[in-house]
Amino acid sequence: MIPWLAQMMEINIPSDGAILQGFIYLAAGKGMHPTVFLLHGFPGNERNLDLAQVLRARGWNVIYFNYRGAWASQGHFSFTNCVEDVVNAVHYAEKERNKFHIDVNNMVLFGHSMGGGYRLNLFNYYPRLRKLLHCQPGI
Repeated sequence: MIPWLAQMMEINIPSDGAILQGFIYLAAGKGMHPTVFLLHGFPGNERNLDLAQVLRARGWNVIYFNYRGAWASQGHFSFTNCVEDVVNAVHYAEKERNKFHIDVNNMVLFGHSMGGGYRLNLFNYYPRLRKLLHCQPGI
């Protein structure tokens, strides 16, 4: 990993005995970077990864992962598990902050559709998260 080049790396996030498949889009430049968790909607086709590219180009790291039981992630899909998966993804980012140059004091939850609902629940777990963003289809 060359810290001053923009990159995309596969990541494996542990979540209650399962492994969540994901990616981290690493912003270019040395030093710590603000980080967005891109929470997708109900598993289907749309992942909003075009947003990850745009955010990375503007200096943000982006963490994208699939909830348990969705796409290539292990485990059983359930709404409860999805909330726990986001909590575990935030823990993972905090643990790996130095490896991925994550500014843990500037992390954002961004949710589309179902992921937008989860980001509200997560605020109860992480009141220190600075921003909560939501993208609703058709708006």
